Amino acid sequence: MKRLNVLKICDQYGWAYDFLNREQARYSNHNIISCPIAEFKNLDGIDVVYIHSPDINERARKEIPRLAKEKGIPVIGAYAGEVTNLYSNSDLLVTISPQTYKYCKDKYLCIRTIFLPESVDTQFFTYVDRTDANYQVGWCGRESKVKRPYLLDKLNYVVLKQAEWGKQHFVKDRTLDAVKAFYSRIDVKVLTSASECMPRVVMEAMATGLPVISTAVGGVPMLLEKEWLVSGSEEEIVRSMSDKLILLHKYPEMRKAVGIRNSQHIEKYFSWKANAPLWDLAFEAVYETKVNRDMTKRNQLIRATEEYTNQFKQVFESNLKEYTRTDLKQDITKHLKYS
Repeated sequence: MKRLNVLKICDQYGWAYDFLNREQARYSNHNIISCPIAEFKNLDGIDVVYIHSPDINERARKEIPRLAKEKGIPVIGAYAGEVTNLYSNSDLLVTISPQTYKYCKDKYLCIRTIFLPESVDTQFFTYVDRTDANYQVGWCGRESKVKRPYLLDKLNYVVLKQAEWGKQHFVKDRTLDAVKAFYSRIDVKVLTSASECMPRVVMEAMATGLPVISTAVGGVPMLLEKEWLVSGSEEEIVRSMSDKLILLHKYPEMRKAVGIRNSQHIEKYFSWKANAPLWDLAFEAVYETKVNRDMTKRNQLIRATEEYTNQFKQVFESNLKEYTRTDLKQDITKHLKYS
């Protein structure tokens, strides 16, 4: 199989999609090219087009897929957010949460939909052995309405925030060094979002050995044990999250055990080291099927992703309220002991 040039269309430099692209490039056997929509010019030399989300803008969901179709270049249309826009053309749909998986299966009846979780670089976000001297709660992300950052001020602990979002930060070659340093300064991370797909900030924090308390949104129940999920009204979320923060503060050994479990869980299931080969297979499958008319890779992809998503079958067979995660616990020692 030749080395493919995979053009990944993102919204801007220096934010989630761009960081993801650059991480993936370190692990992929193909050439991953991160391209903000504003800098897109043509598809010369491109073998596969990957568009992170149809809500980037109309050019991303309509013009570029049409141009690729005219040139015979396969398109992977991704849903990295809970959005309702549709692609004008796509050869494969990639979703990163159970909700977007169901949406695409319902809306695109003639296009293959697969579940592939975005991953993190666990050679960059490494485990940190924190001391018990202080107890600092932290939050990281974009202070938008859907993230409900106003709930942080209602918790029973002061929350340290990391929110470097805006044009001054959307620059090429921006690093995640500040985010990594932030995780090392806190002892537990919280997420109060009303909606998410597969939040990278949760995966990043978990990789460094942080306990995380989060609303049960998007794919978060695939990441955290149910003891650390909260739901209900905003008042119930604040009360439940505050109770769990007290518990982690009171029992440092539990805090450490949860962090170790989180780090191991991300390394095994949500690291680029583990998942890059499956992503590479997706690129190869759409290329071989469309360009060389060879179904071999496509069939391999179907088998591989069906086997992979079978680990998360409960998510796809029931709604989030009914879902209780058990499949991923088989080789993880149970460590929560409430006294």
